[in-house]
Amino acid sequence: MPSDPTPQTPATVPCPTCGKPVQWHATPTRPFCSERCRIEDQAAWAEERYRMPSEDTPDMDEELGGGGNGNRGDA
Repeated sequence: MPSDPTPQTPATVPCPTCGKPVQWHATPTRPFCSERCRIEDQAAWAEERYRMPSEDTPDMDEELGGGGNGNRGDA
């Protein structure tokens, strides 16, 4: 079987939180560089800091024909 002439280098990716290089196979907190960055990312999700951009659209109540007052049915 022929050997590959190019040496294998460890896969390195940037930490999603701080951007520090992370060796993929050597880091148990991957893709994060540390437990601190992993927790910071979880906090950002919990606080809804990550959002998808969207165009302004009417509220779901308006789309469904509701008045948006929380009541269901006639009052």
